[in-house]
Amino acid sequence: MRMVFLVESLEVAGAERVVQELARMAQGEGSESYVVTLREMPVCDGLMNRDVQEFPLFKPGKFSWPWSALQAARRLRRIIDRLQPDVMAIHTPKAAVVAALAAVRVPALWVLHGHDVCWDGATARHRLSRGLQRWVQSRLGGHVAAVSPSLADHAALGLGMPREEIAVLPNGVNTEQVQFEERRPTDDVVVCVLGRLIAEKGPGQALEGFGALKKQFPAARLWFVGDGPMRNALAAEVTARGWNKAVTFWGMQQQPETQLRQATVLWMPSESEGFGIACAEAMASGLPVLGFDVRGVRDLLQGGCGVLVPPKDARELAAQTVRLVRDGPRYQAMARAARARVEGRYSFRRTYAGHYQLMRALCRGESGAGQYAFDGAEFSPQKAGLEKSRD
Repeated sequence: MRMVFLVESLEVAGAERVVQELARMAQGEGSESYVVTLREMPVCDGLMNRDVQEFPLFKPGKFSWPWSALQAARRLRRIIDRLQPDVMAIHTPKAAVVAALAAVRVPALWVLHGHDVCWDGATARHRLSRGLQRWVQSRLGGHVAAVSPSLADHAALGLGMPREEIAVLPNGVNTEQVQFEERRPTDDVVVCVLGRLIAEKGPGQALEGFGALKKQFPAARLWFVGDGPMRNALAAEVTARGWNKAVTFWGMQQQPETQLRQATVLWMPSESEGFGIACAEAMASGLPVLGFDVRGVRDLLQGGCGVLVPPKDARELAAQTVRLVRDGPRYQAMARAARARVEGRYSFRRTYAGHYQLMRALCRGESGAGQYAFDGAEFSPQKAGLEKSRD
């Protein structure tokens, strides 16, 4: 099977990292896989070294949204005509718009990774955006998947689709690469916040919670692993509070495992998450996770695998961290339960098996993605036919 993965870029973010792993694994399983990006990013070198070819539509700094969309669509058509893929998987919203404009005659799967505010909004701008997404969905053939059950529920409302027509294809973690480490909590607490520094990820909430945490653990430290438009404002607030020695901005890290190994807990103060790659990676590594009780995070932190607190309650996030760190047996039991949950439901091998089965079904002309309602435990490489076929 010849696959094309279409994504906005290969920057270090959740959906983009998933695309890189999917393309690499498809190539390793004997399929032909290619990655088409709207804009080239220097960090894509790691993908190129894995023998997966990238086709950027624009050089760095040359792509401007939405003005470049039509030109991108024309370039995408030429690449698709050249590669002649059997199926295409689209993983970011702008890439989906470009694919819809290109009107390529290839079975396409649109994989949703995040919650779009337009699905809930009532303003004219929200209605226009919602209409655009519904047009995209119809142009792409109506084959839609979401990376978590809560995202599928939300998307069904926004896209005007029956919920049963949306497949659930969870993201995954490379559990061979992310090793579990047993930890013992101490008063030298290191809180890690992993993700882009944008309002939706809640870095401001993390600072507020950290202030409350320092009252109980004066030596506590806060690490922001990621970058984004809020970095300068956050750094200014850190300086104003006199926390320059306690708060570290690590910037974008292609391999954040180093920071995860040294942290005490991971905070997920997001307003919402499609899936929460950072959360799943921390769970796999043995790092307990505390987060707001929102879509995406809630899906992962079930059954004693983490701590959920009311949204935007940063002080409660700090209070629950204090309780967890001071209860060593609970801390370690939670870490073990989280690792077991990731291994059982969210290993990347399972993620790829689900994508492969659904994409192969689209190649065969089978309609409706929703019949493949995987939740991480309901499919396997055997069910996907990976042992029997290398088409």
